[in-house]
Amino acid sequence: VRLELLVPSGAIAPVSFAPGDDGSVVYRATVTPGTWRLRVTQPPFSAVVAFDTSGSMGPYLDRVLQGVRAFARDVRPGHDAVQVLPFEQDPLLSDWSDDPFAIDAAIARFVNVASSSAAETALIDAQKLLAGREGARAIILVTDALTSSANRSAELWQAIDAIRPAIFTVQVGGDDDPIGSRALMEGWAGAAGGHAS
Repeated sequence: VRLELLVPSGAIAPVSFAPGDDGSVVYRATVTPGTWRLRVTQPPFSAVVAFDTSGSMGPYLDRVLQGVRAFARDVRPGHDAVQVLPFEQDPLLSDWSDDPFAIDAAIARFVNVASSSAAETALIDAQKLLAGREGARAIILVTDALTSSANRSAELWQAIDAIRPAIFTVQVGGDDDPIGSRALMEGWAGAAGGHAS
């Protein structure tokens, strides 16, 4: 939810928003005695789509990009806000967007310059993008989970604990270690009510 504090005249009083230590959301406002009204609204749903760009994804990358573009077509202006994040690269959009055409155009312009399989790093980067967002927050992670950033696992779990996004994992490939990669994907997805597929 998003909270707005209204003074008796109907003007909106300043309210700060920050994530709490336990994954909760903390709103703060300085008020004087009197009658105040609190407006509760639903902000846009925020989702980061992060995808693996490594060589092992080569045979699948075109299909992954087609899938992300299909996801973008379903974005509802005013209801959803999206950011697209290739592993270890800058986000494809300069800011969050609810415009399906702008999201699609950004994906169409994508050029793979990093060739990264750093799934933990991508999840940490995605959570940094989500940290300042109000409302429901999610990460859609597309990878084979043959990760090159397992050394950042402890940092990732600390970020998950602090931000608490729902993580939806989509496993593509992963034939070198199907059991280990599947376990990673299920662990990330199970952290905060996501789903692994």
